[in-house]
Amino acid sequence: MTWLKLTEKELFLMEGGTNQFLEKVPVVPKTGGTLNEFELDLTEVKKWMTRANPPIPGVMAIEWQNGSPATTMFVPPTPTLGVDASKFTEDIVKQIFFDAPRGNIRKYLPKVLHYLETVGLGDREAILMALGTIRAETAGFEPISEFISPFNTSPDGHPFDLYDFFSGIGNGGFGDGARFKGRGFIQLTGKFNYDKFSKKIYGDDRLVQVPDLANDPDVAAKLLAEFLKDAERPNGREIWWRGTVTTRDFEKARKSVNGGTHGLSDFVNAFTKGEQLVP
Repeated sequence: MTWLKLTEKELFLMEGGTNQFLEKVPVVPKTGGTLNEFELDLTEVKKWMTRANPPIPGVMAIEWQNGSPATTMFVPPTPTLGVDASKFTEDIVKQIFFDAPRGNIRKYLPKVLHYLETVGLGDREAILMALGTIRAETAGFEPISEFISPFNTSPDGHPFDLYDFFSGIGNGGFGDGARFKGRGFIQLTGKFNYDKFSKKIYGDDRLVQVPDLANDPDVAAKLLAEFLKDAERPNGREIWWRGTVTTRDFEKARKSVNGGTHGLSDFVNAFTKGEQLVP
């Protein structure tokens, strides 16, 4: 995810979640203008937004300040994978997600593996748990929004009205259901979870303010990793997944994420197929 930062001197394309910039264009005095008139050439900005794989801002942040901004050129780190994670190649995962577009796997798998490792879930069991979860939640191996269904929308109601006052997930008003519907690889649902995991990955309520950020590929991969980390061990939870897959209690493992058993067969099939492919 990227964002824009405007100062008195330059417009910056910022790396998401940092105070470092990817590219910049200058703010220059307007030709024939007064002392305090400036203009910005948006030609380069248009290139940022229209090139292949554009870094389209998920959040627009405008800031006006004096002096030079405290930013440095951003150099993306080279992702490295541990021994277990490196075994889950595109070809291997394609066999698990046999009907998903290969392009989705090529595009998103490195992000999923990378963010799992950043929270200490780079082992085989955790990766199988993550892949099984994605298979159950979004079979196409891509971050998507929840579809309207009889489970979330009443026959004569507005979209996701059954979630509007579902206090168990933190919703409490008209429109909350649609605003905080399932999104991403994990299908994050409910205002409570949007707030909780926004604080985990951003330190603020950004996801509550802009829920669609949960479908940003990097954010979706981070949310998957953080959600699984949160549900890994008891820590006051009634249900957790670490160890349950070892004992083959797949129903408990699925409930630790979904709260129920929706998608259980897809979860089990993906997990066991992965076990065969990555012994």
